[in-house]
Amino acid sequence: MNENTAAVLVAMGHEPVECPLVEIVDTGASIPETDFGGVIFTSQAAMEILAEREKAGKLLSRSLKVFAVGERTAEQARALGFTDVVAGEGGAGGLVDLIDQSRLAKPLLYLAGVDRAVELTSSAVEIVLLEIYQAQLLDPGKDRLQVALDAISDGCAFLYSVRTASHLLELISRHNLERTIENVAFIAISETVANAVVSRINLPVLIAPQPNQMAMIDLVGEVKTFRPAG
Repeated sequence: MNENTAAVLVAMGHEPVECPLVEIVDTGASIPETDFGGVIFTSQAAMEILAEREKAGKLLSRSLKVFAVGERTAEQARALGFTDVVAGEGGAGGLVDLIDQSRLAKPLLYLAGVDRAVELTSSAVEIVLLEIYQAQLLDPGKDRLQVALDAISDGCAFLYSVRTASHLLELISRHNLERTIENVAFIAISETVANAVVSRINLPVLIAPQPNQMAMIDLVGEVKTFRPAG
């Protein structure tokens, strides 16, 4: 969980609990020397990797048009110095609609992670995918994981990908912590991620209506009404 997400949760009256199970690392993939018409951002992680790379000098012109998923991602792109930024609401579908409507003649550079909730395709504009970051799995150890899971008893946990969701369940099994999640609800970024959890454990899983972090955060307040009584 990044600082921005934690701040949003606190502002909404929730108490974020952090226990990193992944570390975002640069893949080292080089940005092509192509005359791009714009850039696509669907995550803060991609912008953080770009910013880290640019400590030695700008790699992308700030005059490039930016297509971002959601207003929060758009705000982060503006904070990075991009001036022509549009936000696609309604998740990936809304973003693709904006891209299609733009009718840009030049291709768009999509900076993304190796593990993605959705794929972006456009019938009107060429999209060049560059996997700029990946999530490296971590094991925080039994004690730290148990403290974190105990802290969210009667709360919820965010699941961002099939890979990280499966990793969490594997850690819980490895450290014999199944009882600590009996009262935990899970919020999945997509139906695909939710299915990966439901197929292994019989616990409540909420699915974000759109595959982005703000849609997941909006579901936090529904956890208590969603969980079956008993």
